Amino acid sequence: MNEATHFGFNKKLAEYYEETTLKEILLARKFLKLKLPENPSQMLVISSLLHILHGNRPYALSRRSHPIVPYAPQGEFVYKNLIEKLTNKVERTLQVVLPFNFIPGKIYNQDSTSIWPQEINNLDAVITSPLFFDSTRFYLANWIRIWFSGWSENDFKYQINSYIEEKQKKDFAVYESIFRQARERLKRGGVCVFHLGKSVKCDMAEVLEKVSKRWFNTIDLFVENVEHCESHGIRDKGTVTSHQYLVLQ
Repeated sequence: MNEATHFGFNKKLAEYYEETTLKEILLARKFLKLKLPENPSQMLVISSLLHILHGNRPYALSRRSHPIVPYAPQGEFVYKNLIEKLTNKVERTLQVVLPFNFIPGKIYNQDSTSIWPQEINNLDAVITSPLFFDSTRFYLANWIRIWFSGWSENDFKYQINSYIEEKQKKDFAVYESIFRQARERLKRGGVCVFHLGKSVKCDMAEVLEKVSKRWFNTIDLFVENVEHCESHGIRDKGTVTSHQYLVLQ
């Protein structure tokens, strides 16, 4: 509870929740740290809880904020039962009917710049959207959910320097291992697709196209201007003016 009182960015954690609701969240976080999810069912529960941690609708455990970025909360402190809200969210998810040709996927929790597991091989495509240069900082835009997942105040100070989001500001060579491994793991005729963001400070497609030339040829580049698009209520989206889709083979 002491950390919740003193830690936060837009506001302190304790300012987002009614006191009993906050205690339930802290207990759930403690349980997660002691027993990490081991299967898809458990991951569904955790992801559902992350989703309802903050928002501007009745499902959210927080005071009125925003479902994507936890802006400073508003409104009265109202107790919201974590188990009740979480159960409702999970049940709503389970009601979604999957298509008949649905194929379960597999998730690997690791640094994409390190060595990929050997079973990741013979791929049809590598499709990714790395964090945009000079856009909304992911670790701050998601700070409550990242905190719940285990980060402490010190992690927000020092861990960020080990991620591509910060490393690419110094050198885009950080992508070399990704391009190399994508080339090695793709089947003949496979494609590599990067969804990127162009800003006034950096043309990511131009830069990464140069980095990738050692392993790939550029097949196409689509550019979509987003200056006029819906902001989803986010006040600051950084300086990104266009979305870019770089197709490599």
